[in-house]
Amino acid sequence: MYLKSLISLFYFLSIGQAHGAIEVVRAETCAKPQGDEVIVHRSDFQWNQELSEIKERAERLYKEGKRLDRRAYLREDGKVVIPHSVPSNGEQEIELTERFLQSIRLHIEKGLELRYVDSITFSDMGHSHFFIPQDFFNQEIAPLPVSQQHIAYQKMLAHEGLKILYHTAEQLKMLEEDRSLVKDRHIQWRYFTRNLVGDNQAQGNMELIHQEDHSYNTARDYKTGYRYWGAGFYLTANKDGCFPFKHKGETYYFDINLRGFEM
Repeated sequence: MYLKSLISLFYFLSIGQAHGAIEVVRAETCAKPQGDEVIVHRSDFQWNQELSEIKERAERLYKEGKRLDRRAYLREDGKVVIPHSVPSNGEQEIELTERFLQSIRLHIEKGLELRYVDSITFSDMGHSHFFIPQDFFNQEIAPLPVSQQHIAYQKMLAHEGLKILYHTAEQLKMLEEDRSLVKDRHIQWRYFTRNLVGDNQAQGNMELIHQEDHSYNTARDYKTGYRYWGAGFYLTANKDGCFPFKHKGETYYFDINLRGFEM
């Protein structure tokens, strides 16, 4: 049994290196969360921040190593799992595929590279929503009762047709008091690129949606044949994170959960 788990762990750590020249998970910092960890709280983030404030907070949080509560971790059998609380069924573990983790990494890397985002925190690129193929939803997700919502997430996060919507610049000040855009070229760029949609095929494909009838340019509609699902995952970059990404030749780390942040 131990040998089987060791082989599974080696496979999970090495397959990502073959695909993207970077490990999928950093095993030494990805154990199951302990009660004495320093975690991220909602009070770590503020609304209507200047971009300089967001960057400064993100850098401080990264160096402090604050982690997400109930974050994904590497189980002893070599599987990466993420906890999910299910009504009337307690806390369950959802297995995350290598493809899903690679997809998230590529979204982060491309978002930073193209300056769609400036930090991997809730204030900027730190939460997501889903667009689910309607046929798949009707056949596989809708029939499941609430008590089996963890199975719904297992199916959605593993589905190659899943589209992931990031509402970026979440807490960035983009509008003046008269509701006009801040007169800054990069801030306006961030406003018009707020709805970032990535694939779940580990290809790094991303596209933008513009919602002209919403004052903050946030979209909930995609192409015909997809259904919106509001409760996605959360991201926070920190030095002790489980999952690596590269930016400007340097390697950084992030955590992911389904719960969000403690008050």
